[in-house]
Amino acid sequence: MPERSIELITGPYRSGKSIWLLDQVAEHCRQSLLSGKQAIITVPSHRYKRLVEERLLEQLEQLVVGASTAGLVGLKILPFYDLCHQVLRQAGCGFRLIPDSIRPAILVKAIEKVKVAGRLTGLSSIADFAGTHAHMLELIDELERAGFSPSEVISQLSKMAASDARYMELGRVYEAYWQELESLSVFDERKLAYKTR
Repeated sequence: MPERSIELITGPYRSGKSIWLLDQVAEHCRQSLLSGKQAIITVPSHRYKRLVEERLLEQLEQLVVGASTAGLVGLKILPFYDLCHQVLRQAGCGFRLIPDSIRPAILVKAIEKVKVAGRLTGLSSIADFAGTHAHMLELIDELERAGFSPSEVISQLSKMAASDARYMELGRVYEAYWQELESLSVFDERKLAYKTR
């Protein structure tokens, strides 16, 4: 692969796309062994990282017949959020990351803030249920992954929905959630990825 190249690989399921890509990455690492260049494979999660590592190991064992160990120098396999952490650290941006287990408590504070402001009417009857919190966090995750800030969401909703609609209330909860994170000077994984963009 030429340096700074982007290649689009398409094909049906089980047509060899992953094997081809891993072959290319392995070849790149072998060619730039002493150059200090690094290759990064980004995967969706830690589970996929393990799967890619296993596949690479299988391919290396086939290439290096009879060797007891095989490896690649200069290759990192990073889940997407870990890549975001690395990019921010290399850019000199400090951040504190909260564990996912803390997010529901922050959301509860955000919901209470919106409720006290009198801006949670349609959803107030279900706002205290754990299932509501879980679904609201899923919605916030989707909005952050899609690259929508709370102000963008509220702006679009105000054009399309009545100001007292449930959708607008969800937008306000999303905004209050980000405000709570900012007041604590912390990020969740998804907001950190949003910041990286």
